[in-house]
Amino acid sequence: MDYNKMFKIAQGKIQDSHPGIVDKIDECIRYGSTGGEITDCVGKILMDIKQEKGPVYYKLKNEINNYLNRW
Repeated sequence: MDYNKMFKIAQGKIQDSHPGIVDKIDECIRYGSTGGEITDCVGKILMDIKQEKGPVYYKLKNEINNYLNRW
């Protein structure tokens, strides 16, 4: 899964409950210089979410794991 698809999924699933995370992903995409840099930045955010095992992780579990497996 690429970072744009991950961003759209996050917008749809957690924008209302966790807008700060969606904003962080958006910042990575807007300010990243290269695709690799953006992929790594989004991957870091998702890895942190996975390690916390909080409500966001459980809402996006399949998508996060799919992204990280291809990262």
